[in-house]
Amino acid sequence: MSGATQKGEGHLNEEYGDLGTLVGDKNSKFFHRWFNHRNNSNFINIIRKEDGNIISSQASLELEAMRHFQDQYKDQELDFQV
Repeated sequence: MSGATQKGEGHLNEEYGDLGTLVGDKNSKFFHRWFNHRNNSNFINIIRKEDGNIISSQASLELEAMRHFQDQYKDQELDFQV
């Protein structure tokens, strides 16, 4: 098995646990349909900004997400104890 395939399967096991026991063989039709549906339903393809504009390009989505969280957390005090 190639290193890339092993890395991919390792990532799946880390993220979703041992799916083989949950959904059958890892190459089954059921598994691929379930995994693709999960990825598609978790994918953000548009965002409506606070001003009502809709963003759909990947670069704009990334910038808007960064801006949103920077604005959300800029006024909070962080108290880290080492």
